[in-house]
Amino acid sequence: MGVATLVVLLGLVVIVGQALQADAALHNPPARRPWRRILLAPLPAVRGNVVRLGNLSYGEGPRRNLDLYVRRDRPTGAPVVLHLHGGGFHSGNKRREARPLIGHLVSRGMVCASADYRLHPEVDYDEQLADCLAAIRWVRSHAGDYGGDPDRIFLVGSSAGAYLAVDAVNAGTSGIAGIVGRYGYYGNLEPNAPQPPTLVIHGENDLLVPSARAREFVERFRVGSDNPVEYIELPGGHHDFDLFESIRSSAVNAAVERFIMSLR
Repeated sequence: MGVATLVVLLGLVVIVGQALQADAALHNPPARRPWRRILLAPLPAVRGNVVRLGNLSYGEGPRRNLDLYVRRDRPTGAPVVLHLHGGGFHSGNKRREARPLIGHLVSRGMVCASADYRLHPEVDYDEQLADCLAAIRWVRSHAGDYGGDPDRIFLVGSSAGAYLAVDAVNAGTSGIAGIVGRYGYYGNLEPNAPQPPTLVIHGENDLLVPSARAREFVERFRVGSDNPVEYIELPGGHHDFDLFESIRSSAVNAAVERFIMSLR
């Protein structure tokens, strides 16, 4: 075995070892991992019981649409999850991130949506926030048509989407059951309105948004919120840690499901 091959193998051992620590960091109970989907990544995982309804409009104009995901047997009274994508406010789309999470949650009976919104420089931030508020209103109005409970809406934000999810509540959106921020950018956000229970999951080695910035956000919100703000740092985790099915993403999926189901 050559030196280069040995170095690569040792590096893989370290990476897998760190990924396997995610369950402990997330306080997950022992569970079977979806090894078939993990080993086939980055090929899209096919879930036969998940149906995607694509490009449903929540407003006029380009990029004001969302994809809705439901389980084929359409359970009723299900929690509803709206995902807001990342991309630094100037890129990204509704089908890039959170695919493993959405597939997992829908297979567990939840209704999930993932929304596009208009991007810089065509629009400014206020218009992006307005798009997210419109998407929330659409989900609340139509959730019942697909088996969802409009009184149990959860916002899940990836990177810049986490900022938008939190700021949507700051902007006056009420009735949100919980927020999940994944490798979120939070800037200098302050809790300017009562915040729901919040779960913040961040990678230890995130180079785009250092974990210290996520921890600072959590401390600010713990001071200003009457509801719990939980912070979990993933050993060895980077930005975009769940673009594909993986050991780490399956652990995150289980933790997010548990967070949602705990808020009844």
